[in-house]
Amino acid sequence: MTDDPGACDRLSTRADVLLDARCRKTSWNVVRVELGNISQGGCCIVGSGPDFAVGEVIELRVAHMKGIPATVRWVRGKDAGVEFKSALKARAVEELSRIYSIVVTSAPAPQAPA
Repeated sequence: MTDDPGACDRLSTRADVLLDARCRKTSWNVVRVELGNISQGGCCIVGSGPDFAVGEVIELRVAHMKGIPATVRWVRGKDAGVEFKSALKARAVEELSRIYSIVVTSAPAPQAPA
């Protein structure tokens, strides 16, 4: 799971994912972002997204879902943690996790030439 400033007070565990989403900051300002994890209560926007401010209200469009109103709770560099206004259903998070989860595996050790 992802290490971030809000982890200690989370109500549900976040699933590590790599998921494209659209972020609406205003009615005319919609940008593409990537989500690094998601739970029923929130997610982490990672990488080169737009500048966010703590307390900013946004709307995320994720996969096939309707817009999800959210509030930015923390910002660290180009990453931002957001809290959804209404919790997602557990089934929706499980489906997103199943489809978009990140599996990290170790590379096999190189073989010595025979």
